[in-house]
Amino acid sequence: MQEAENALTCLSSSDYELSKISTTACLTLLWQFGDRQYHAKRWLEAADWFLIGGLVPHPANEAATYYVALLIAVRQGLEDEAIRAAEDMVNASNFNRKMLLLATSLANESGMKTLLLSVLEALLKSLQTRESLEVDLEAITLVRCIIRLVLKLLVEPASNMAVLVPVLIGHFSTAKSLVEAMGAKKNAALVAKDISWLWRTAYNCAVQGCSQWENSEEKVCDLFDIARQLLEVYSDSVLADADQEVYTHIIYASFAAVAGRVFAIRHVVSNDVTEQATRLRTIYGDITSCKKRIQGVIDNEKLLDNKDLIQTASFVHVLRVFETEIACQLKDWTRALDVVQELIRSDALAVNTFEAIADILWVEKDCPTEVLFTALEAILHASLDRATLSVEKFSRWMRAICTILLSRNSAADRAKAIRYVEQAVNVLEDQSTETDSEETYPLDERQWLLGTSYNTGVECLHASLLDEAKRWFEASTTVCRFVPDGENRAEKISETYAQLLARYSSSMAPPNS
Repeated sequence: MQEAENALTCLSSSDYELSKISTTACLTLLWQFGDRQYHAKRWLEAADWFLIGGLVPHPANEAATYYVALLIAVRQGLEDEAIRAAEDMVNASNFNRKMLLLATSLANESGMKTLLLSVLEALLKSLQTRESLEVDLEAITLVRCIIRLVLKLLVEPASNMAVLVPVLIGHFSTAKSLVEAMGAKKNAALVAKDISWLWRTAYNCAVQGCSQWENSEEKVCDLFDIARQLLEVYSDSVLADADQEVYTHIIYASFAAVAGRVFAIRHVVSNDVTEQATRLRTIYGDITSCKKRIQGVIDNEKLLDNKDLIQTASFVHVLRVFETEIACQLKDWTRALDVVQELIRSDALAVNTFEAIADILWVEKDCPTEVLFTALEAILHASLDRATLSVEKFSRWMRAICTILLSRNSAADRAKAIRYVEQAVNVLEDQSTETDSEETYPLDERQWLLGTSYNTGVECLHASLLDEAKRWFEASTTVCRFVPDGENRAEKISETYAQLLARYSSSMAPPNS
């Protein structure tokens, strides 16, 4: 030790300056000697070796100086100070990347995970300034290590989720950029296993975040988006056809991201109308892209089995409901009508979707009647064609349609309305013959059918529309069979109809000469 002190004293008193590599090597040896004495419980000797490191000459603003500060902070267990020293070291003059490798080993041995994360991030940043296949492969390996480390930090007691979750997503985003760049260079196949690990880890983290990350809806959505993009890179990188699960997870991740953003926007209250409209339009664009993406997988039936195809088709229908919801918030009724028209051309799963869309339109006070009517009419046609709508719901929407038609009061609208009413009468008659049916046509809707048919018949008769009046009165008479005290009501309707008809006939008869 005495010889080392004498040598370092001579260096300090001379104009000679050690190179950064020589300085680092000397320091490493001195600290190793100190470590040996420390582990042998020779405390005074250990302290002497650690203190002698202070005699190594180096300028205060060079990387070697900060490396010494890093070593001292680690030995003293001061992690925050060690992190600051590492950051200063990277930005200092004469910085050598090998110092980071030494710092990585030091942080790992000391168990300082946050310091290790900081050093690994700096190491990754240093790699991103260089370009070569070897560097790309090293960067992807490094970013995987960083992600693993962040995941370990997240599960520690009292972990700072508000800080670590964005850090995690940031590194997944970096990983995505790295593999996309390799894909552009036709090198993605070389890291297919790494990409597989990345998309699975990102997807699982997003799923976990749904229940464990508080107030992080947007972050979870971002992570699902990253997982989906990694999946797409992976599907393009594998030499053979990708497994079915890859396309299934592309759909799940894409749908989850959009659904999360729709749910989140429902709770956003913004006084800035322009900003809110911009958010809504962005989400609408996301919905449209997601729908096209999923439809593309559906159209290629080789990628999914029948069970997955049915479930995936249901996602498309939910996305149409989301489209309608966002279109209503934007007051974009053209888009809302386009969704309805698209749904009319859709499959058998559309009935429930129609009903959900109609519910949304029904409560929108600004919704044009034509848009609402098109949706309601589509529900009835879909339910009658596919026999999939319950009697109760059929009666509800049939009443809504007829109310709109009769309020217009044109001959064409009344003709359409009486056809719907006659269809409802047929449903009543069919139901009366089905003894095993658990559904019943609601009584209040029967009463509405009866009153509306009778009143419209009277109005038509007064307007000299005899043929129309006859159909309305016949419908009301038939409905009487399915309401309380129906026989008496039917007799009164027949009597009233006969009296009105006689009065009409007499008024139309030529006067006596």
